Amino acid sequence: MNLIDVTLGSPRLLQRTIGHRYAQDIFQEFTPQVTKYMYPSPPRDISDTVAFIEASLRGLVTGTNLQLVILDGASGDFLGCSGLHGIGGRTPELGIWLKVAAQGKGYGLEAVAAIVAWARARLDFDHLIYPVERDNSRSRAIPEALGGRVEEERVEPTEAGRPQDLVVYWIDRHGA
Repeated sequence: MNLIDVTLGSPRLLQRTIGHRYAQDIFQEFTPQVTKYMYPSPPRDISDTVAFIEASLRGLVTGTNLQLVILDGASGDFLGCSGLHGIGGRTPELGIWLKVAAQGKGYGLEAVAAIVAWARARLDFDHLIYPVERDNSRSRAIPEALGGRVEEERVEPTEAGRPQDLVVYWIDRHGA
């Protein structure tokens, strides 16, 4: 399944597949503050961002990775990125990040809810997983609002080698 043209709408947001035209926005906004609770590190330079976009485009074409940019539905302003990774497996993984200026406004829940609804309508899976750092209360609120439950706890190193204390939520295929 080729995912290159997926677009998801919700009341305030538009999510569309990632592309090179968003490279500068991603590079500028994927900052140390944004990645504080995440596995990846901020890009060292724009070539890191371009490489991420290229890998994401390959995943879209093969249908294994839905990588989206999150835009303000009214203005078109870039807000962040979202995704569903491991499509085709029994437990695809949700992911999201928002630029600092977009945080705390409910965009994360709105974006992830749209992806969950899209996946439930189109994919065969057991549950979606949403790993999140234990101390990231804002991000933990997202799967909890969607009926997710903690099914696993683990410590894994981030890309930079920092220990990451994760709780892994499961969001069921057919809802809570």
